[in-house]
Amino acid sequence: MTIHPILAALRRHKVAVLLIMLQIALTLAIVANATFIIGQHIQRMNRPTGADEKGLIRILQQWPAAPAGDDAAAIEQLDALQRTDLATLRSLPDVQDVAASTSIPLLGGFTTGDITLHANQQGIAVHAAYYYGDQYLRRTLGLHLAAGRDFEANEIRHGRARADSPVIIVSQPVAAALFPNGNALGQTVYQDGEPSTIVGIVERLQIPGRSDSTWGYNSVLEPLRADDAYAGYVVRARPGHEQAAMREVREALFAINPMRLMPEPWAGIHSFAEIRDRAYRPDRGMVLLMSVISAILM
Repeated sequence: MTIHPILAALRRHKVAVLLIMLQIALTLAIVANATFIIGQHIQRMNRPTGADEKGLIRILQQWPAAPAGDDAAAIEQLDALQRTDLATLRSLPDVQDVAASTSIPLLGGFTTGDITLHANQQGIAVHAAYYYGDQYLRRTLGLHLAAGRDFEANEIRHGRARADSPVIIVSQPVAAALFPNGNALGQTVYQDGEPSTIVGIVERLQIPGRSDSTWGYNSVLEPLRADDAYAGYVVRARPGHEQAAMREVREALFAINPMRLMPEPWAGIHSFAEIRDRAYRPDRGMVLLMSVISAILM
């Protein structure tokens, strides 16, 4: 076989050759862009949250008959409901740890603010998401403590969610942005103008929600058990007992107080695997769509 007859035929059909070349170029361009999009979505789905996700369970519920006021009596009543729940969950045989928590990575519903070095909010300002919880929150989430310590029991307050805690635990990106020289531990910073001392630094903690922002790992743990008509907890099941723990949790909570609601899909009792699956469902759909398009074009 010689190439000369092929070249001769191509010279006699220049328009057809040009069209074929354009078709190939267009196909390769589309496939290259699709591959880039696929890579972006796969990278997003594989991002670590910073939490030890295996065995982690999220509980979110509503108290339909909860007091609506902000007076001390209403706050105490809401907090008593939470304390009873937490004590009950901690006693379950398949539960390793439990903590009060308003938020969890990959789920929305959180508050944000600015962390600064000065009370007048001048100079460096780091935007961050707040996780409200008790002294067990860092341990239950399985966050790696890079420096410092956990909250102590006497540092935990309760009431409406607010960012004015005397002590906080920050993620490493927040610490690095505020103190590039690495001396963040023990320093006083200001949360929306209120002073707080950094007592701990966790290696990584993704903000709640499926964020692609530049501050996606800027998180702050606040030692506050947030009292509201909606109560959130995180539970760590004993290794290999996740499903059993989820069944026990539901039965125990409704046994001590059936006056609670867990409307799906935004509330209820869910494993972190379910939360991750739901959070990245649009990304998986896009990967599948782009893969099919690329295969057809090729």
